[in-house]
Amino acid sequence: MGSCWKKLEALLEEKKIMNKSFYQSKTLWLNVIAMAVLLLQHYTGYVVDPEIQAALLIVINFIVRMITGTPLGMGKFGRK
Repeated sequence: MGSCWKKLEALLEEKKIMNKSFYQSKTLWLNVIAMAVLLLQHYTGYVVDPEIQAALLIVINFIVRMITGTPLGMGKFGRK
């Protein structure tokens, strides 16, 4: 397992894959919007069926993950 990790680190270093800041994450913003919609439903009383909400969020998250590939940077807590 350690060998695989070292190979991955070498590949990342070779490709110079840059991490992005958390605020550049499409997945994060999608989930922030989902939370806002949840709060809006709570305060307005108009509630969409939870199963439909979950299905939509799963599909949209899947699509977003397919079009993104840059990992999030973790600042001082991340790997060097």
